[in-house]
Amino acid sequence: MRVGLLETHAARLPGYWAAFLKELGSEPVLPALDDTEALRLGRESLPNEPLGVQLAVGRILSMGRVDAVLIAQWPAASGDAWSEALPDLLARRISGLPTLIGVPDGPEGLEGAATELGLRVSQNAGRVRLALEKVRPMAQDPRAAQPALTRASRATVAV
Repeated sequence: MRVGLLETHAARLPGYWAAFLKELGSEPVLPALDDTEALRLGRESLPNEPLGVQLAVGRILSMGRVDAVLIAQWPAASGDAWSEALPDLLARRISGLPTLIGVPDGPEGLEGAATELGLRVSQNAGRVRLALEKVRPMAQDPRAAQPALTRASRATVAV
């Protein structure tokens, strides 16, 4: 099964989903175009929508024939329908897109979403369990593990 990865440059867990899919025996697919070309392609498809949406559409279309595309879920902006339900709205606006699956971008709810996706992709619970064990170290948010700069009456320096 070919699964597209729509990762952004600000992704908190880059590489987690690609490693997980490889462990399941699936082929992770990245966008084939650079951001400029993907944006041009997205503008042709949805000319009156925000640039972020156009870029996402261009990246999805540049993946070619994939069975599904994973889209990182971001916190929704108030009053912005695109940020609240991007996979659902894209599927309604553009016919013929592959299945769009929203996945968490942080460690909260990550293992449950990975289990559900793994069962959907491989239909083998044992293989999913092994894949989760192998990629579990990658599920830690690197920004959450900042060193303490002070310790009980001793100043420290982070390098």
